[in-house]
Amino acid sequence: MTSLVTWLKQETRRRMLPADTKQSFDPEMQRYAEFGRIGAGLLHDLSTPLTAATITLSNLQAEQSSRQLKRALADLKRIERYIKSARQQLGNEAPRRLFSLNPLIKQACRTLEVYADLKATEIITELEPNIRLRGDLVKLQRVITNLVVNAIESYDELSIANKQVMIKTEKKYNHVFVSIIDFGKGIKKSDLGLVFEPFYTTKQAGGRSLGIGLALVKSTIENDFGGSVHIKSQYMRGTKFIISIPLVRKS
Repeated sequence: MTSLVTWLKQETRRRMLPADTKQSFDPEMQRYAEFGRIGAGLLHDLSTPLTAATITLSNLQAEQSSRQLKRALADLKRIERYIKSARQQLGNEAPRRLFSLNPLIKQACRTLEVYADLKATEIITELEPNIRLRGDLVKLQRVITNLVVNAIESYDELSIANKQVMIKTEKKYNHVFVSIIDFGKGIKKSDLGLVFEPFYTTKQAGGRSLGIGLALVKSTIENDFGGSVHIKSQYMRGTKFIISIPLVRKS
């Protein structure tokens, strides 16, 4: 397992190099790099829904609740969508279509509801209506999920009574701005310039984090949606991630 993770790290770094640098690699190496990027992404992305499914099924065993069963099945279907998306990326067939942003965010919140409850954290949304985007909605949902999970975990080891994560959307300057806000431990100023680097992580919880979540967030928003990601943070006061994506023009 250690050698696999090492290989994935090497290939993911190679995949995320600037375009002019990648030209020096032959096609075979680039193919391995793409496989490494997707493989590393799957290792990261599957952890959250699998954790949610495990918690839900444990509750089901104790309570025999059909509602809990539905939630578990929804989590497993989300895993299937991730795997399908990865296969499409390997074949350069990732679907790009028009979709509404609000249902995507609400679905991400429902998926993370169990995890948020476990962490005694409330997810609050303030969503502007009628926002439509074009692209792979599975990739964008993965971005939102990654950022919300990070926001929830920002309260780990902190004694805070009211733990909240806020998701806000706003249309401005022909763009949509999605903000994910927490009031947790924040990020030290010395670390701010490193948070989007592959495999950089400040989490020390048994090595659970691979340090690729934010790198994938940045790569997806910039390369797949033509947008940008910005971060504002103060240590021990909280963090705000701001995603900017161009709106779909009406024909």
